[in-house]
Amino acid sequence: MWCFRTRLPSNYEEQTYANPYFVVRYPHQVRFRVAVDAMVKAQPARLLDYGAGDGHLLVEAVRKGLETERITVYEPVEEFSRQLLEKIAEHDLVDRVRLVTERSELKHEAFDYISCLGVLEHMPLPERQAFYDTCEATLSPVGEILIDVPVEIGPSLLIKNLGRLFLKGRDREYESTELIRIAAGGTVYDPGRFDPSDQRTWIHHHKGFDYRLLRRELAYRFDVVAERTTPLATLPGPIGNQEIFFTVKRRA
Repeated sequence: MWCFRTRLPSNYEEQTYANPYFVVRYPHQVRFRVAVDAMVKAQPARLLDYGAGDGHLLVEAVRKGLETERITVYEPVEEFSRQLLEKIAEHDLVDRVRLVTERSELKHEAFDYISCLGVLEHMPLPERQAFYDTCEATLSPVGEILIDVPVEIGPSLLIKNLGRLFLKGRDREYESTELIRIAAGGTVYDPGRFDPSDQRTWIHHHKGFDYRLLRRELAYRFDVVAERTTPLATLPGPIGNQEIFFTVKRRA
């Protein structure tokens, strides 16, 4: 049965789009499909995938018709960058894709489209600000930024919490009273995620992340021109959705 655990995921693929359990795998596959469709529809001349991970999404976008000849992928995590290089070579994309592991290498670049998918929820404030600075410095005046982050509030959190405990074998993150408050719509505010002196480059867990606060943060520096939830696009984020996509542009 798809709803009972028989083994634990052992890597990123099995945690997400290749998870052995349908209830976990399907929402991830939908969010990847939405991201790929958006990138293919945009057909930018110059693309930056910021935090490209293992390269699965980029390869899927090319397979589905992304014709961009100048693709830059920024991935500072050594394990992911190694997997990404392997995928680039395996799919004959070496001539089209440039891997960057240091953010400073991006400062003289120019892009028509920037994707940042499943990344900002893992960044402390200084890292998020560095991303915003990079976008403002490198994105063309008419370019777009596609961002997706998880929904960690409302009834959606109840579903995710059960999946993490029983299908992914993770440790318990929430006390019962805290979980009920957030599931009822309470705001999640983690001071550590807004500490300007935080020198970390990565926050591993999702606990304490609230996409509504990120939306407000994005709107302070950019124009948020579109939103979409997945996998249930007709429902608000907290009602059974895993992710929310923001499309943003540079402020005129």
